[in-house]
Amino acid sequence: MQGAGSIRIGWEIQLSTAGREGPRSVKARANKAAKHGITPAWHTDRSDYANRSDTHWTRSDNLPAEVIAKTGDLRVVSGFRALDFWRCDIRALYPCPETSNRCGKWHVTPKPKDVFFDDLVRRTAAGLIVPVEHQLGSKTHRFWVTDTDRDRLDDHNAGCPVLPSVEPEDERELPHRASHRPPTCRPPAPVADPPAETPVPGPP
Repeated sequence: MQGAGSIRIGWEIQLSTAGREGPRSVKARANKAAKHGITPAWHTDRSDYANRSDTHWTRSDNLPAEVIAKTGDLRVVSGFRALDFWRCDIRALYPCPETSNRCGKWHVTPKPKDVFFDDLVRRTAAGLIVPVEHQLGSKTHRFWVTDTDRDRLDDHNAGCPVLPSVEPEDERELPHRASHRPPTCRPPAPVADPPAETPVPGPP
């Protein structure tokens, strides 16, 4: 699937058994897609796959066909997350991931967030939902976030100040908008056409 700005997303539904290694493994197929400029995207209804980190998995519940037809869409319950950026001080809600005390640093906590599958596919093609890799200790976690959270994570990892989130509670109601970052270049202002001359009436 090719979306905005020539974004190429390779969504694949995986319901049968797939290994971790070998030429037909998920990891090998994901790497092959990436080499061809395709962002690999995998969806399943199996919880054991959703807990793997060999690629960016999303998961929906295993529902009967009549239930899916009645609701009209699949709800993705795993693999899409919102990032919570917080300072490790006495007001923090989370324990420090590095020490037993408060270190004063900024940390990131991914929180599960559900989304409808059709919305997910459309927004990945539009570049509004993107894959990220988040290092937590010695393990790399792979999941999908909004482009805004991706930019904030990049700033956090680069040691830059993290901008506050401007996402509404329900992102499915979010209209298409420009990035919160200022543009790196600006197009020249359009030149207005000169006003038309008013004809002067001749003598009667």
